Amino acid sequence: MPRKNLKVSEIVHEELEVRKRRDESFDDVLKRELEIIPGTVGDLTTYYPEPLQKEVKNIHNLIRNQNRYDEIVTEKGDSYALNYDSKKSGRTIMQLQFETASRPEVDIRFRNVRGELQSIGQLLQQEGDERTIVDLEFLRPDTGDLIDEIAPEIERIEGAESGIKSIEEAAFERWG
Repeated sequence: MPRKNLKVSEIVHEELEVRKRRDESFDDVLKRELEIIPGTVGDLTTYYPEPLQKEVKNIHNLIRNQNRYDEIVTEKGDSYALNYDSKKSGRTIMQLQFETASRPEVDIRFRNVRGELQSIGQLLQQEGDERTIVDLEFLRPDTGDLIDEIAPEIERIEGAESGIKSIEEAAFERWG
């Protein structure tokens, strides 16, 4: 996308600096403040099938229940990411990567032992199918070793929630 220069007064520039978060550009601040990019899980999943929306919200609530994160939506090419940044360290500990509406899919990521955001699985729904498909690989955040591999076709992902919670807690302990 082409870039444009925008002239602003000193007071506007100072206010943008105040509202700017870690690793944000002024463009990001303006998009957030003007609500140009989606700001909630509901906004991010608006065009997803209802069962998939429900499961994404369940995972979101599971991660945010600890009240130890700032939730920041960022653009990633043609998709968006919901980052769960530690209120203590400012690091992204967990992330939900939302693919475009043409392929409703959410990638669940955590900060691994090497400090990289690593996928632990995806939530997706086949077109015309009522079931949500969960494809998760549970890895030990301290070693990166595979704990369990799950690829069930189920309506609820309760079994996966405990694995995601364990990974979130261990990643936060290391990096939070």
